[in-house]
Amino acid sequence: MPGPEQPREHDAPQGGWPPAGGGPQGSPGPAGAEPPTVRVPVAQPAETERVEWPPAPPPPGGEPTVQVSRASQADPVESERPTDQHTVRDRQWPDPIDNATARLDPETLRMRRSEPTWPPAEPPRATPTRVGPAAADQPPAQPAAPPAAVPVWPQAGDQPQQPPRPGDTGPQPPVPAQPTAPVQSTAPVQPSAPAQQTGPAQQTAPSQPNDQPPTPPGAGGPVADTPPEGQRPPRRRRRRVWAAVALVVVAGLGVGAAVWGAPVARRFGLLGADATTAAPPAPVEARPALRAVAGDAPAPTRAGVAKALQQPLANPDLARLTGVVVDPATGETLWEQGPTEQIVPASTNKVLTAAAALLTLDAQSRFSTKVVAGPDPETVVLVGGGDPTLSLGKGSLYPGSARLADLAAQVRGQLGGPVRRVLVDTSRYGETWPGGAIWDARDIAGGSITYITPVMLDGGRVSPLVWSGTRHQDPAGQAGTELAKAIGATGAAVSVGSAPANARVLGEVASPTVQQLVETTLLISDNVVAETLAKEVARARGKEPTFANSAAAVRETLTQNGFDLSGVTTVDGSGLALTNHLSARVLADVLAVAAAPDGSPKADARTAKLRPLLRGLPVAGSPSGTLDDRYDAEDGTAGGRGWVRAKTGSLSEGKLVNGLSGVVLDRDNRLLVFALVSNGSQQDPGRRALDSVASALRGCGCRG
Repeated sequence: MPGPEQPREHDAPQGGWPPAGGGPQGSPGPAGAEPPTVRVPVAQPAETERVEWPPAPPPPGGEPTVQVSRASQADPVESERPTDQHTVRDRQWPDPIDNATARLDPETLRMRRSEPTWPPAEPPRATPTRVGPAAADQPPAQPAAPPAAVPVWPQAGDQPQQPPRPGDTGPQPPVPAQPTAPVQSTAPVQPSAPAQQTGPAQQTAPSQPNDQPPTPPGAGGPVADTPPEGQRPPRRRRRRVWAAVALVVVAGLGVGAAVWGAPVARRFGLLGADATTAAPPAPVEARPALRAVAGDAPAPTRAGVAKALQQPLANPDLARLTGVVVDPATGETLWEQGPTEQIVPASTNKVLTAAAALLTLDAQSRFSTKVVAGPDPETVVLVGGGDPTLSLGKGSLYPGSARLADLAAQVRGQLGGPVRRVLVDTSRYGETWPGGAIWDARDIAGGSITYITPVMLDGGRVSPLVWSGTRHQDPAGQAGTELAKAIGATGAAVSVGSAPANARVLGEVASPTVQQLVETTLLISDNVVAETLAKEVARARGKEPTFANSAAAVRETLTQNGFDLSGVTTVDGSGLALTNHLSARVLADVLAVAAAPDGSPKADARTAKLRPLLRGLPVAGSPSGTLDDRYDAEDGTAGGRGWVRAKTGSLSEGKLVNGLSGVVLDRDNRLLVFALVSNGSQQDPGRRALDSVASALRGCGCRG
């Protein structure tokens, strides 16, 4: 057997199969990843807290110092300079401003309030030192320069600034830690409990209406927070009460701002009177981007279509072109060139095979694969029922395919002892390779075809997900070997054999429906499934399913359903043979019946049965079919991208075939059917030339 060769047939998805990613649109994150969460630390009331007054005031011009320690531990006292951010160990020193007008800006949701006044006393001027339990779960304060006189409203990506607090005449209640940097989050903010922090907490600042926030009230620099003359420190109980109240209020507002933001603040009047509110957007009329095909859309004219196609038809890369354009609503032929000339169709032949299958078989029927008891207790028989899509379980190109593992699980549950022999019954089809020189055996290694047996795994592919990868030389034998492994009979002898009459069924699984098989055949141009469908048509018509009989059964079915196949010669169901000949007219006629609008004079009983043909046609530019790498802007054919749906055909040897048959919506929303087959054209230039013709049909109203 010759070594691996490049396939003669190039009618395959070029962008890889199956497509990477999937539909439409972003990728999930790594497994186990959780959405980002902004954590808002909330300081807890101190267990033991007192205010001590140092014996001496700070030196002239010196900065006030705040020290935090645990009363129960002899930790070294750490001194820090005040910053513009509140932390556990620092405090903001605001200017004394009028409490009647002071309020917080919308960013921090601060409320106007009056500060308590302390009973008069005359302690010495000094910088207070607060001693209490250290909040181990709060981030360490970061030294910074003293804040500017006027707070700066944060913009996206800036550090949030704290505006001045209203002045008071005594020590301030403790202030909980605030975040010191913004978090860039791609998921909704979720509130959570305080967590251990090893660095500055981060939080995204809310955006302001129209990105132009008003100027916040209040200005001034830091001042010394020392008790004035005639005042003394408050009693410890009162100080604790105010500390607890301040913590609850400020922490609650902080969490509310992070979670609910400005809308809730406005609802309860927490924003200032000068806060702006964006006006709601004006209602916009929704216009659907996709419209249903209109049965009353303006009809194109022959002259209009001829004018639209004049330039693309002049392309010499089309070589020997035959073609037809039909209005399926009326049956009128709008353009034709050599419509009845018999020409090599390549994979566009699958349109006829698929149509015959839908007209002959029940679209919802399935093919079963069974395992039955053999002639002795140590033998089982794998019986092929016509399903080429049974999956080994490593992924599948075939939607709805059954899994070998499920079949094996049923069998294991029925076995009464060890299995030493597996027989594979392929008698359903008999002939598995056409005689003569119809096919080239090199195409097995090239990935285009394999022996057509009634049971195989993944269409006989060595790599189940590689569309054009090498096929097994003995797909039925490979299926038997994999079954033996799956039922725990590794090493069992595998050979061809027949199932005993009325043998006990040990397991059974079903294929995708006939309709699904038809759609997959057209979408990815699967030769093996097409040949299987042709054999099933022959069986349904009472014929021995040889390749010649199968091709004849397809032609007979179409003829009996009113299609003119005069002069058509076919020898297989896939179009792989170079000895197939048919006309563009018969391709257009079959597709026109499938596309006839409901209620139109051309819609009949055949239309409902043939509708799945349209569902299986590849979409131009879609990654899910054989038009995946076509209709690009660089080719000048992007106008048909997403609008053209067509079965492709391509053979790179012999007569150099390119084909394209399908449907397209023109600019007036009128559905048109076209069939184009070219012989003698090079692969890539010929494809682009055909795509230009189909794109021209999309771009015209074709009425004059």
